[in-house]
Amino acid sequence: MPCNVIITASESPEGGLAALTERLKQEGLQVNRVFRYGVITGTIPAGRLADFQAMKDVAQVQQEPTFQLAPPESFIQ
Repeated sequence: MPCNVIITASESPEGGLAALTERLKQEGLQVNRVFRYGVITGTIPAGRLADFQAMKDVAQVQQEPTFQLAPPESFIQ
């Protein structure tokens, strides 16, 4: 099952943020958004979190938090 992630680039990625984004895509990232301050959101294949974390110019990879609300008819709201 794919995993939604938030990737933070290192302070000065080699070749710039666009080059890092391309390298991430080549490794399987489906990009949702690229923010000019060095954050990229997207989806990666399940079980690949550590692979992306180990990439050059990647400072951090976090699994995107998900929330699910209870149905309107449930006892606890």
